[in-house]
Amino acid sequence: MLRQINPKEPLRALLPAIASYNYFCNQVITHLKEHDDNLYNKIEDPTLHYEGRRIGWKKLEFEAIPAALQAAFILQIISQPTLQVKLGDLGTCRAKEFDQRRFDQLLDGMDEYFVFKDGMRPALTFTSLQEMVAKQDYDGLRAKLF
Repeated sequence: MLRQINPKEPLRALLPAIASYNYFCNQVITHLKEHDDNLYNKIEDPTLHYEGRRIGWKKLEFEAIPAALQAAFILQIISQPTLQVKLGDLGTCRAKEFDQRRFDQLLDGMDEYFVFKDGMRPALTFTSLQEMVAKQDYDGLRAKLF
């Protein structure tokens, strides 16, 4: 398959995907650190403490998890270079602010985060994705996506 993409140097065809994978993995690490630094801040002023925690939540929900999903998707591309699909073709992320996420979890039992376009597939929950991202389990994420 790789020879079809680059007949002279087939392994070079994987370099852009590998570079993208490394980029998104590094983004996850960066966003998780920012998430932790903000979420568990030691600021004494209650307003600033709350604001830091809010920022920490946003880093996880809007940046770390989407970057991890991208890394997992690209891992599939590396293993299947002729795949002609984008992450958006599989489904969409439903990132939410903290209060909206918690209200949906507590009041409605809703924890959907990545909703597949194929209605027969159950959505990936925020809770499960949060655990996998914390472990940086991109292969597990890839298995859930595909």
